[in-house]
Amino acid sequence: MTFSVDLRWRAIVLVYVYNIDRSTVSSVLGVSARSLERWYTQFRKTGNVSSERKNKNKTSRWPPDVCNFVKKYVTANPCFYFEELREELRANFSDLLNISDSSICRALRFDLGLTRKVLTKRASESIPRERREYVQRLLPYYCGPDQLVFVDETSKDARSVLRKYGWSSEISLPIFAETCRMPHSLQLHVKLALPLLKYRKIALRGVVARL
Repeated sequence: MTFSVDLRWRAIVLVYVYNIDRSTVSSVLGVSARSLERWYTQFRKTGNVSSERKNKNKTSRWPPDVCNFVKKYVTANPCFYFEELREELRANFSDLLNISDSSICRALRFDLGLTRKVLTKRASESIPRERREYVQRLLPYYCGPDQLVFVDETSKDARSVLRKYGWSSEISLPIFAETCRMPHSLQLHVKLALPLLKYRKIALRGVVARL
C-alpha cells in the first residue's frame, strides 16, 4: 500500500518533533512499524520522505534573512512548538509561503544544524540567579537562622508543567528546563490532536465539548 507524502510527513513530525512513541503513531495513522522506521531513516539521511528521485531537495530553500531570524528565535525560545514558530514567520515574513512542517523540519535539521534534545531538569536552588533573588527577598526581614521555616514540598515538582524538549546545535551544552519556562498549551495540543482523530474517524463531540 502506498501512503501519501502528507501522511508520511505527519508521521515524521509526530516522531521526530513531538517524540510520540512510534508504536502509537503507527497505530493511530494505520501504518506499519517497518514503514514508519523506513520513512524516519530516509528523513534523517536525505531530508525527504518521498522515494521519488526527482525530490532531492535537502534544505528548506528559505532566504538567509529568514534562517537568521529562526536561529535567533530558537536561541531565545529553545522549547518552541512548530505552530508557534509558524505564527512568528507569518507575522514577520508575510510573503514566505513554504512554512509547512516539512519545510521547518528541513530548516532546523539541515539549514541550521539543530536537533531536538531532552531538557535537563535541575533544582532551582542550583541556579545562581535564583539563589541571588531568594537572598535579596529575605534580606529586609532576616535577623538570624532561627527565623527560617521551610515547608516540606518533596512530593511537589513545579517543573512538571514545563515542556520536555528543546532545540539546539548538535554539539552543545544541555538545555535546562528552568531556562525555558514555557508551559504546555492545551489549545495547541487540541490543534495537534484533532487532525489525527479526524483521520481515524473518531467521534469528536464529547472531546470538544469538554474542552
